[in-house]
Amino acid sequence: RTLAASLAVAHPQTLAWIASFEMRGWDDADWQERALRQLDADFAAGANGVKVWKNIGMEFRDRSGRLVMIDDPKFDAIFAHVRERGLVLVGHQGEPHNCWLALADMTVNNDREYFRDHPQYHMYLHPELPSYQQQMAARDRMLERNPELRFMGAHMASLEWSVDELAHFLDAHPNAVVDLAARMGQVQYQSNQDRDKVRRFFIRYQDRLLYGTDLTQEAGAVAADIRREAHEVWIRDWNYLTSGATQRVPELDAPVRGLSLPRSVIRRIYS
Repeated sequence: RTLAASLAVAHPQTLAWIASFEMRGWDDADWQERALRQLDADFAAGANGVKVWKNIGMEFRDRSGRLVMIDDPKFDAIFAHVRERGLVLVGHQGEPHNCWLALADMTVNNDREYFRDHPQYHMYLHPELPSYQQQMAARDRMLERNPELRFMGAHMASLEWSVDELAHFLDAHPNAVVDLAARMGQVQYQSNQDRDKVRRFFIRYQDRLLYGTDLTQEAGAVAADIRREAHEVWIRDWNYLTSGATQRVPELDAPVRGLSLPRSVIRRIYS
């Protein structure tokens, strides 16, 4: 909190930050009270919203061993508090749809490589855990109980595999938006199959899409290397969204033609 708040003070025009809450002590009688106190301190320090992480639904268990899902009623007071403050709940539920597929059936190289190297997170190998459909259904039930909550679905709300499904989600939840972070490859996979449909989707939902990258800086990383990587990703995504040029991207083996979106749409997606 201290680092995020100080950066936001130093760069108020370009930086915002969101808080989260501790899941430790979930089974304690005062967990809600402590979580709300923590969030109030974060809000006072300038946080613009709250994020719930994918450990809810995929990893965190209560004292009895039950996996805690995002629609658990115990979260209702937390989400109501965010709504009453007029702030945003950022939700990262589940993983890419590819996570539940065999490696050979995955659509992008980065997912195939990641889950090959991290089989413990490859849900295709763990059918004892909730399915992709169960993860999405829990998120949707939570939103149905909180229709006035401003919600941003991280990583295209984990519906990155289908702009049709994402359109249904946005239509069903008028206060929801999504970011594009770390999912551009899945969008490009679809536009290689039907460019006009993907382009129409971006134009229709231009007010509901936010550009993002999900880049991270590891401890000990060289700042110049991070800056160079960020620039390469930014330019690659920018060219895809703004131009009709064909380019190579690391996520796909086939070249990708850009969407050549109107300037007004680009301005909305990036701001």
